[in-house]
Amino acid sequence: MLKINIETADKQKASPNLSIVDNTYATPVEEENPPIGESLRNIPTSEAVPSDEPENNHFLSATQSDSKNKITWYALRAAYGTELKYRDLFIEKGFEAYVPMIYQKKEEKGNYDTRTIVVRKVRKPVNNLLFVKASRVQLDDYVRKTGSKQLPHLHYYFDHTGGLPRGMEKPITVSESEMRNFRRVADADDIHVEMVSPDDCRFKDGDFVLVKEGRFKGVVGRVARVHRQQRVLVGAGCFMIATSYIPTKFFEKLPQD
Repeated sequence: MLKINIETADKQKASPNLSIVDNTYATPVEEENPPIGESLRNIPTSEAVPSDEPENNHFLSATQSDSKNKITWYALRAAYGTELKYRDLFIEKGFEAYVPMIYQKKEEKGNYDTRTIVVRKVRKPVNNLLFVKASRVQLDDYVRKTGSKQLPHLHYYFDHTGGLPRGMEKPITVSESEMRNFRRVADADDIHVEMVSPDDCRFKDGDFVLVKEGRFKGVVGRVARVHRQQRVLVGAGCFMIATSYIPTKFFEKLPQD
């Protein structure tokens, strides 16, 4: 299973298995780094698909062409805390975009006495992470190095575990079912939901289950023990998130493929 450690607000180590393209912003105007909104002003919507295919695209196989035009979820890194701004701007342009936000406990001192109260805060489980549903053809014009309409500080996440040569790796993509389950867990009103690494988990027989009851009803994932509790683990690509404790009676075991 893919091992990752993602840099969060607590400045955890970045995984050697993930990398991003170090893009430079290219624009015909003199201003080097225009505001994000200005960068998007003339970019086509998702209905007007920009084409980055070369004129001699007859050398590309049908499989490569179909892959580039397939609509799926891509994991993007929006540097310098711009993921929420980019999410809103992509949505304005007609794309589906998502930034995971989950609850966490935070202890605060009361205003009028010394008692400590526990409050719920919404936070981003992974800093700079943005998911966008689009085709590679559409997104390349936003994030590739040579795109005249590329956005500043927006990059692909790449997975280097496939053994492909440096520079030939494909961006991390997420299936519709993976994203659906990921969002069901991340969006749940539960302070015990958390992003996890495979090293934090102990899997139980590799069982895949459907949750039949409770706030995670409908979630399909893998049973695991996290912090000595039985939970269900779901993933969006290599980004994994764990539910809070779920009793066994809430499970329906699914047949293995």
